[in-house]
Amino acid sequence: MKIILKTKINLGFTLIELLVVIAIIGILSGVILASLNSSRAKSRDTIRMSDMKQIETALQLYYADNNKYPEESHNGCYDGWETSCDAAGNFIDVLRTGGYIPKVSLDPKNNSSYFYAYYNYPAGSNGCASAHAVLAIKNFESPNPSSGVNAKCSLRDWGTEFKYSVLLPQ
Repeated sequence: MKIILKTKINLGFTLIELLVVIAIIGILSGVILASLNSSRAKSRDTIRMSDMKQIETALQLYYADNNKYPEESHNGCYDGWETSCDAAGNFIDVLRTGGYIPKVSLDPKNNSSYFYAYYNYPAGSNGCASAHAVLAIKNFESPNPSSGVNAKCSLRDWGTEFKYSVLLPQ
């Protein structure tokens, strides 16, 4: 007499096992995306600082050749300043057309909250004896990448308006 044993062979996963795996994958992907977004913000802030150094150098070269900083030629999105969020898209265009910089960079986000700004003031303005120009970044996405750098004259502190600003004295 032959005895046949029937065994149940499990060829799949239960619904609970599948739900647990899907939940773990969801949590891991959420953590990865959150850290990736903060890395992207820090990267854009690094680009902003690099752009400022390049534009500042171009402005100093312009000053060395012309004995003055360029006048702001386009009213942008911030109270009379020439800004990168100007609809015409020609932020300090005189630097490009004069050959001081191949392309004047714009803020990576470049909107009404994130932009670069430039203004040229005559002597005696803001409590500064000589003529001066200010180059600034409106906002950063991550905390304190600028190390608190801001332009000041005796009657004005641009640190209250911008997250980063440089005073270019004449």
